[in-house]
Amino acid sequence: MTYPRLTNMTREHIATQAVKNAFEPREAQLAKDEDALAREAYAAVFTADEIKKAVALPKNWLRRDSCLNFNVAGLRIELCTLENHMPVPYRSKNGDSGYGCHRDQGSIMAGELADRITAHAVAKDALRQERRDTYRKLNSMLSSITTIKKLEEAWPEGKPFYEINAALGLTA
Repeated sequence: MTYPRLTNMTREHIATQAVKNAFEPREAQLAKDEDALAREAYAAVFTADEIKKAVALPKNWLRRDSCLNFNVAGLRIELCTLENHMPVPYRSKNGDSGYGCHRDQGSIMAGELADRITAHAVAKDALRQERRDTYRKLNSMLSSITTIKKLEEAWPEGKPFYEINAALGLTA
């Protein structure tokens, strides 16, 4: 019996699906945490009156962003919401310019919120780096394997990611 050869496209598909499966739950939790931090930072930067007025305006009158940039303890950190784009008033309560996609919505220079946002940014970068490293290692391992049979011998627990029909998008 001859075994199908692994093509570069199949290797890439296997690596992508395996890494996605391994990291998706942690990334989803990080996104949920980021959503809460983004909303908390938004409420800290803009006054309740500004937010109330911004929400009351017609949707096309103000910029609405799902990713908001903040100056947090001197670092430019982007926090994204999962849904509901936030209306961005022109000025924040500490006087920073807040309008525009590439501008910081405001500053959070110190305190418990700044510490939590900074810790989140570090955790997000670490997870992103871990995902890249895992993908590279898996891709490297897959590059040295030429057939499905050899792949089954080298990585038996990865079978859900390399069953040939699934990898090719075919059904029985």
